[in-house]
Amino acid sequence: MCWGLYKRLKLGPMTQTTDNNKLIAQFMGLNEPFELPQFGTIRPNGDFKTEFTAEQLKYNKSFDWIMPVVKLCKERQVFGSNNLINDIDRALLHVDLEQINKAVIEFINYYNENK
Repeated sequence: MCWGLYKRLKLGPMTQTTDNNKLIAQFMGLNEPFELPQFGTIRPNGDFKTEFTAEQLKYNKSFDWIMPVVKLCKERQVFGSNNLINDIDRALLHVDLEQINKAVIEFINYYNENK
C-alpha cells in the first residue's frame, strides 16, 4: 500500500473526530485554545491545566463532556430541528455515546446552516 494512502486512512477518522470536537466546542461558544476549567487537571509541576487543544477535547469519549452540549442543543432548537432533537433523545435512551455524538453533530450542522 502506498504510504500516502496508508497515512490518509490512518489519520482520517482521528481528523474527523478532532474536527467534530472542535465544531462542538465552537457551538459551546469556545475558541482555541479551549478554556474548560471544569475539566482541568493538575500537571506534574503542580499547575492546574484548563486549556485544551482540539486534539485534547473529549466530547466523543465522555458523557461528562457531551451532556452540557445536549442541553444547549435542546435550548437552541430552531424551526425544522425537531427530528434532530428526537435523534438525540433516542440516542440518550440507548445510552449510546457514539450515537449521541453523531446526533449532536448533525444538529449543530443544521443549526449553523439555519440560525
